[in-house]
Amino acid sequence: MDKHSFSIDSLQSDVKKALSNKQDVEHWSANESRHSEEACQLVRITEVKKLTTLSKSTIALWVVQQKFPKPLALSATVKVWRLSDINKWVDKRISDAESAL
Repeated sequence: MDKHSFSIDSLQSDVKKALSNKQDVEHWSANESRHSEEACQLVRITEVKKLTTLSKSTIALWVVQQKFPKPLALSATVKVWRLSDINKWVDKRISDAESAL
């Protein structure tokens, strides 16, 4: 596995670690099972585009500019995002927009 590869085992380990840390879990809603599934779910660029209404080129640019979550590399050509990271990003944009009003 090269340095850019991604291991499902390491993701599961990260999720279990986050779930065991009460501080990380406290901000989650009462529907914890939905959140644990979401934390493990990986989405490709097509789904990310639908969830954010952004174009593929904008997503790529904002990743480079660190304005958007960085994808995980499953292989040299397959990139995915954690659904939870995308939802957090969207929620923050909504919150920022509402507080600007």
